[in-house]
Amino acid sequence: MNETDVGGGEVDACFPGIPLDNVGVAFAVVTVAGLATTVGAVGGLFALSDRALGGFLAMASGVMIYISLIEIVQKSVDSFSACQDGAALPLLLGNACFFLGTAFTVLLDRVAAFLVGLGGDSVPFQGTERALEEENESENDGMAELDMYNTEGGDMAVSEEAKYDVSSSTLLRTGLLTALAIAGHNLPEGLATFAAVVEDLKVGLNLAVSIILHNLPEGLAVGAPLYYATGSKLFAFGVAAATGLTELLGALLGYLLLAELANGYTYGIIYGVVAGMMVYISVMELLPRAYELTNFSTLVVGLGFYAGMAIMALSLVLFEL
Repeated sequence: MNETDVGGGEVDACFPGIPLDNVGVAFAVVTVAGLATTVGAVGGLFALSDRALGGFLAMASGVMIYISLIEIVQKSVDSFSACQDGAALPLLLGNACFFLGTAFTVLLDRVAAFLVGLGGDSVPFQGTERALEEENESENDGMAELDMYNTEGGDMAVSEEAKYDVSSSTLLRTGLLTALAIAGHNLPEGLATFAAVVEDLKVGLNLAVSIILHNLPEGLAVGAPLYYATGSKLFAFGVAAATGLTELLGALLGYLLLAELANGYTYGIIYGVVAGMMVYISVMELLPRAYELTNFSTLVVGLGFYAGMAIMALSLVLFEL
């Protein structure tokens, strides 16, 4: 731990301040990461293969787990080490923040499940193929049920448009609530990415890559149900874009936070919490969904997972050249 020299010599490693040169780059990186949700929404406008989507989710989980355990947790420990003598306490603090991030994500997960649950009996979106199947099944079930009351010349006759609205309203509600839940989840992601790029460009860019890969299927999950519910590609695309750009709000919050609290403790907490969040999302959300979408194909999921780890390992090596 280095003490600040009043005479203008050595800078305290625990209180480095904000490197102003990286602020513009940090906002640009967060913007790109947020736009990945928009790009993912484009996939929701087409009938993508669930098997391919599952492999992509597995790859995203491999990227996130690798970067979290290989680099980000260690970065948390190093940040605490700048403010604490010895090795034991920084290691304890870094790991404590990792599990704190896991607990925080469990809470976010419960809140998101509650919000989506408000949409009725809908289930989490599984892919564009299943979205089309579920919409058709829902519409057919609704038509069969309504036909029981549809007597010739009776008052209970229902138009085809009304029958369609029964299924589309459910998809619309689910898509909007999913967008709200993902927007809330993107806020801390934007803060973490901004802080990482400002403090260490290499680590920040690697973190951004993992978040981009994670945001792509999120955009798909928002865009597909909204498109099938409304028939408007512009509406689905716009909502997904707004959802992704909430990461910029997180970046702004990060800038305001670091302007007052730019020190080793702050960076250590942010890195540790982010690593815990990313591992939880990968293990509890991305990998199970990948297995479901690939019909529990260990080959597809395994190849995707290790391909993601290899991509991140290669990026770490390239940044050192």
